[in-house]
Parts: sequence; structure tokens; C-alpha cells
Amino acid sequence: MRLLDCVMQSRANVRVDLPGCGTFELPGAGVRAEALVSTPLRYVLGDSVRALCIKIATDWPALLRPDNPGLRLPVERLWMEWRRPAVSIVVGSQPQSCGLLVEADAGGRRGRIESFWEDPVHGADRGQVHIEFDLDLPIGRRVDGMRSFAMPAGCDPALAAHARLWVDPGWRDYFSFTSARHLRLDRVIEMCAESVWRDLPMLLAFCRLLAARPEVETVPVERAKLNAARARSGKRPLLDHLELSLKLGEGLAAGSIGAGAGRRADPRLHLVRGHMVNRRGQLFWRSTHMRGRPDRPGAQSKTFTVSLGGPSPVGPG
Repeated sequence: MRLLDCVMQSRANVRVDLPGCGTFELPGAGVRAEALVSTPLRYVLGDSVRALCIKIATDWPALLRPDNPGLRLPVERLWMEWRRPAVSIVVGSQPQSCGLLVEADAGGRRGRIESFWEDPVHGADRGQVHIEFDLDLPIGRRVDGMRSFAMPAGCDPALAAHARLWVDPGWRDYFSFTSARHLRLDRVIEMCAESVWRDLPMLLAFCRLLAARPEVETVPVERAKLNAARARSGKRPLLDHLELSLKLGEGLAAGSIGAGAGRRADPRLHLVRGHMVNRRGQLFWRSTHMRGRPDRPGAQSKTFTVSLGGPSPVGPG
């Protein structure tokens, strides 16, 4: 089940019992179910799209600087989710679904990000702190230490000045109560921020990717027939959405064979997969194409024998 459907099936409130302190009713993932239903665009990113967004955010952070007027959300509300790969160094680690719900102004330069993720025990979970951003005006210094906090040190400084963490009202009193007995409030917020602050560059990278118009395969997933059957069984409906993946190794350009011949060392004929190119701060998508000379010999294969034992004896030649 997709994360957006898990959010739809979640409870609006969660109960937290503290020994000696009573029971707290706190907002869960289900409080945003209705907002998710009315969201006009719901994206599910394939692994290739997720990896490219991460590449943009980590390798080309200058593309996400707030002073770029072309950096904006395409709509006033959108949902996007992806699968985070399992951590190879953690035994038993499993891939995790992550997502975010974004609400922005008409200009797409100011808004709020709410983060969600898949909890293996409780289902969908919602971040206790959200990210507010304003790409036109710095807001990072306007924090009060109770409702809003500065972005953590790991965030790009130029981007951090235009964003801040905002504590969900339902969780603020709970944090204030528990921090007096255990951890300081700023330390609690810092721990919460570790799970959500990377969603801002991820979102902006996705917006840049959409503006670059890459070869993305878009598959609409419509649930009308399935929901009719679910309704007869008394089950809640599932949401329509768009599933995105990059077209790699498809759509070869006509006449592209031999492209690049006469340059450098005239390489042998080979396939170049579609990839993103950053030129002077602008993103371009290079389609899959053939490059090189078809008359040059191909690569020769080699066979290697690997052994953990000692050197093999060499007989007389």
C-alpha cells in the first residue's frame, strides 16, 4: 500500500500514555487525510527519480538557492512520496516510504512542508515539527524558541536563512511538559528535526527537475473500480496518483549513431543513457543516444580467476 493510502487509513489522533502523568491525545497522520483528498497533484517517485532528486540536492546545491526566481512550486498544494532504501550497515533494515504534503501561496515561493513516513509498527506517522519557508524573505532568524526554531546546522546556510521549524500546536504542550522532566525543549526539537529537515531540499530539487522537463514516464493510477469493490466491503477508498520514473535506455534519437565521432579519441559505438546536465546554473535533460564510431572494435571481454588460497604452482613452460 502506498504511503498516501496509509495516511488515509490512519487515525486522526494518537494516544500517548505517560506513567504518572496521564494520557495525551495528540494529532496523528490521519488529521491530514481530508487535505490529502483535495490535493490536486499526488506524485509517487520511482527509484530513478528519487536518486536524481538527491543528486541535485547534494551535488548541485547552488541550484536550490532562494535568489533564483525560477525556483517555485508548480501548484499551491502537492503530495510527493518515495521509497528510502534500506541502510546497508543496519542489520534487518528495510526500505521505508517517506512523503510530504506541501501547501504554498499562489506564487509558489512561500509555504509549509509536513513530513510523513512509514512506521513498521504504527503505520503512517506524521512529523511533530514542520518546515516553513519563504524564498523571497529571510525568516530563519525570526524564531521564538517555543513555536518556531532555527533549521539545524546540516542545512545549507543560504537555504536555512529562508526556512524555520514550526512545532505542531498539538504537540507543543506535550513537548513543554515532558522537556521539563527529561530533555530541554530545544533538544527535543533538534531530535525531531533530524527526520524532516532534508525534505526541503528534496522538494526544491523535485521542482527543479519538473522544470527541466526530463524524459519522465508518467503512469496514472486510477482506483475507481477498486474503490467500488472496497466500498461494498465497507473499506475506505484508495487515492488516485501519478507514478513517475525516468526513461533510461529508451527513445534513441534518429541519426544519433556516430554522434561525437571526430572528437576526442573517437570512441567505439556505445549507448549513453539519459542523464541530467547542469550548465551555468540551468538543468537540462540529455536524452538517451548512441555515441561513437560503429567501425571501431568493441570492448574485448576478459576472464579473471579469483582465489583465496596461496599462489598456484606454475609448471614448466
